[in-house]
Amino acid sequence: VRRDVASATRLKLALVQGNIPQEEKWLEEKMEEIIGRYVVLSEKAEREALDLLVWPEASYPAVIPPEIRRVDLLSSLRVPLLMGVVTYEGIIPEEWPPSPDNTNFRLHNSAVFISTGGWIGGRYDKNHHDPLGEYVTLPRILFFLNKVVPMISSFTPVKELNLLSLTPSMPL
Repeated sequence: VRRDVASATRLKLALVQGNIPQEEKWLEEKMEEIIGRYVVLSEKAEREALDLLVWPEASYPAVIPPEIRRVDLLSSLRVPLLMGVVTYEGIIPEEWPPSPDNTNFRLHNSAVFISTGGWIGGRYDKNHHDPLGEYVTLPRILFFLNKVVPMISSFTPVKELNLLSLTPSMPL
């Protein structure tokens, strides 16, 4: 094992932390400011010879729909990026938070790989969630938490282990 580790390819990466206040994290009017903060920090990090940028879980302050293949706001980055996002499948319900009985909509805590140019090159959806952080335990009893923190009650874990396969470059 030591010989394999010693001969393994090494990646140089930068961990980028935007320090966004929790109460601002999901405000629509703050979206461009938040992304701008991460992009500026990432562009500073890119001055080093990096292989990968890493943004934290839920760092992208918007829900990414399934049909999106490119994130224009990230197209200026010259180094591939792994970032935490919220994604979804199905039809967005009119009522929010969605009813736990709604089987036509699934919200996922995901990580996406963004290649240079802003192209989405891979996606991983979490299959194990943290109680009271990503889902409400005993939702019929603790139903009031849906109103207090609507996002935590809404994540759906995927049933299978899905590995993040990376596509380093996508055509423009």
